[in-house]
Amino acid sequence: MRTIQPLKKSFVIVALIFLFIGFGIEYGGPNLPFFQKLLPTTLEMIRDANNGIDETMDEEGKPKDHPDRLDAKKEARQKITESEPAPPGYSLEADGLYLWVVFFSILISLIGMLITKASVHRVGMIISLINSIIVIFISIFLIVQAILKLIIMIGLLLAVPFGPLIYAAIYGAFPKGPVLILGGLGLLCKIVAAVLLWIGGSQMIRIKSATLLLITGFVTFFIIEFGLGFVPGIFCSIADAIIGIIIAIVVIIWSIFILIGSITGVLSK
Repeated sequence: MRTIQPLKKSFVIVALIFLFIGFGIEYGGPNLPFFQKLLPTTLEMIRDANNGIDETMDEEGKPKDHPDRLDAKKEARQKITESEPAPPGYSLEADGLYLWVVFFSILISLIGMLITKASVHRVGMIISLINSIIVIFISIFLIVQAILKLIIMIGLLLAVPFGPLIYAAIYGAFPKGPVLILGGLGLLCKIVAAVLLWIGGSQMIRIKSATLLLITGFVTFFIIEFGLGFVPGIFCSIADAIIGIIIAIVVIIWSIFILIGSITGVLSK
């Protein structure tokens, strides 16, 4: 009978706690109050856009009451008001979602090791199957959101002369520092969890899928860090959306893999 000694079981449980904390930090991070306070308000975005429009019009020698100037400011106000007040951290949300996949996969494996009854194993596989389906749908929704946001951002950049000014006002102040810090905290949780699993869960480490899940988690972190780290600040919102799409696709691939395994487990005698 496969089992985990009490002390080793404790290590694995603590590892799961760290994975869950990492999930909370990354998936919920962009919605935390301190994160939102670092972003410009709607009035500040309108002010920045108007200042940019005024500078452009002044260079062209157009008076303050010129129709083009007034129309540009009206369009800027409308676009800013209709847009979300802050660029969401798609990369963090996707990586947080991936951490949930790792957490849930290891949790189900732990339950299977501790309780070897066939009925419990089958229930675990059913729960894993449902979780995988939910995660896939959430990931698809995130990808659709990110693609729509990309279309809007690229459309603004191409809509010269005032589109880039509106883009800069809405998406130019991407909080790169806080995003990288939250991503670093998520990485710390991954490292601690991996060390604890290595120390206390030798049987867990032998499960190739669990090991590959953890390794992929480190890869997603470096995608975020290098992707946002080397992109100029004003384009970080675009990079964030692209990285979010990439990681969400990784989440879907792993979820499908786990889904197939769950279906096999449910159908097995």
